[in-house]
Amino acid sequence: RLGRRGLATRSNFTAEEILQQQRVHRGREMAQPPPPDAEDYTESDDEGADAYRKGGYHPVIAGEVYNGRYQVIAKLGWGHFSTVWLCQDTTYNRFVAMKVQKSAPHYTEAAYDEIELLA
Repeated sequence: RLGRRGLATRSNFTAEEILQQQRVHRGREMAQPPPPDAEDYTESDDEGADAYRKGGYHPVIAGEVYNGRYQVIAKLGWGHFSTVWLCQDTTYNRFVAMKVQKSAPHYTEAAYDEIELLA
């Protein structure tokens, strides 16, 4: 079954299948890049080490466990406000995505808006 971005949405993928699907999906996106004048467009697949600082991205490491439950497997992507990580929910034995918001105070309102939208 395909979700709205063309990614399969079945719940019994292996971690390797999820990461492979992400690589294929990224390849399709790269074939049709946004126009050069797009404000947030970048050709980089990496947000840069200098962005991991106070007020910036939180360093997340594969293998770490958050909230005593979510074990980090790999980074799925990043954007202007956050990074997104593939995690194993050890309580329900399923894969989940964990979004880690930048820590600067002015990003907090955007995070609350997104939580409200998704609730």
